[in-house]
Amino acid sequence: MATRVSKSEHMNINRNMYPHKSVSAIAQSGSAADFRSINGASLEQRVAALAHCYNERLKYGLWPYNKSTRSAPATTTIQVEETGRSVTGVNLASQDYLSLGTHPAVMSAAERAIKDYGVHSSGSAILMGNTTYSRALEERIGDALGFKHVLLYPTGWAAGFGSLRGIVHPGDHIIMDALAHNCLQEGARFATGNVSLQAHLSDRHVERLLKRIRKDDTANAIFVVTEGLFSMDSDTPNLARLRDLCNLYNAYLVVDIAHDFGILGASGRSTLEEHKLLGQVDMVVGAFSKTFASNGGFVCVRSDSILKYLRVYSSTHLFSNALSPIQSAILLSSFDVVFSEEGAKRRLSLFANIHALRTALMSGGLACLGRESPIVPVIVGTEFEVRVTNYLASEAGVITNVAEYPVVPRGSARFRLQVQADHTIEQMNTAGELINQARTAAKEICAEIVARGDLVTCTG
Repeated sequence: MATRVSKSEHMNINRNMYPHKSVSAIAQSGSAADFRSINGASLEQRVAALAHCYNERLKYGLWPYNKSTRSAPATTTIQVEETGRSVTGVNLASQDYLSLGTHPAVMSAAERAIKDYGVHSSGSAILMGNTTYSRALEERIGDALGFKHVLLYPTGWAAGFGSLRGIVHPGDHIIMDALAHNCLQEGARFATGNVSLQAHLSDRHVERLLKRIRKDDTANAIFVVTEGLFSMDSDTPNLARLRDLCNLYNAYLVVDIAHDFGILGASGRSTLEEHKLLGQVDMVVGAFSKTFASNGGFVCVRSDSILKYLRVYSSTHLFSNALSPIQSAILLSSFDVVFSEEGAKRRLSLFANIHALRTALMSGGLACLGRESPIVPVIVGTEFEVRVTNYLASEAGVITNVAEYPVVPRGSARFRLQVQADHTIEQMNTAGELINQARTAAKEICAEIVARGDLVTCTG
């Protein structure tokens, strides 16, 4: 079990910390995407190739997914891999940006909700799954973002998928940032065949697409879909410009603020606040799982008629159980903290930690993408290099998340590090230095292993 996280005990990463002198080609290269479209009548034959690749990567310590925790996912935690390997270390892999997951007031709210309501909503929101907690939560969300009409969903993914699937008709058009979240892309594809992916953050591309579509079609709606903060590159769009373009071409602007709500903006009200657009876009999609210490999602719209339409036709709202009373109570308590003096102090602490981590990473030669946010994307290199780097970092007591193709382009595999308010500057400095050391050692290890034989694509 690795625990080397203090200043006096780190600086120890070396070649010998990775236990394998050779690694099978199938564990070095390729991606799960290589196996998605395999055909055949036999289910076992269709899934066998992926299972083989999966097992080979497990064998060599190169499968960084499907981990669990043996303690609360706080600033330090115990990570357990599928193989049973256990690591204790600084946690840069959990979404709890303001460290509310173990906040005493939030946990007390959960206990009170259990006493008042039990543990289950016992129905969908369209029937009788709502509670006084969830009704109050809708009002709190609306007050924070400048909307009167709010709809709750069981997850953030359900909110993104269900809102587009519900409101967009087959003849409509969607212009979507190419890096938009899976829930938005899936919802768009299910709703209409008229989906255009715009170059990431390119306002000019959006304008060209709007002009072309409106020239040919004045009868159907156009939806421009983007995110407030993109989680793989930590960058943000020019929402004010997109709003102007939508006004010019009679289009609707949809913004997903899953990662920036509670964090960005003068008072934490997202990039909408930064652009002075609170209450001024057509649809806002959000999730609670990043800042507000619970699962769940929401959609804000500007009219009661649209709200009623989504209640009836947004399938992930209609056919899913409503948020549990525990979740709703947790979220109300989290809102109390986030938009208070304490919340402001927590944001200051969070951004001090973010700055320290990015500085430590870059001082060692690593490239951090985007703006300062709770997401710190750091480019590592090839898929093989990021997998070995992840293994070495965890051995040294730094727990990370890996992002590789097809989530990011081939050859630009990265860590998507996630910072919490309760981290310390020392933890950030140490983690940054250890990640740099792990990457240096991993590049040497991978070069040695690759030199022993040619890589092959992971397709068999």
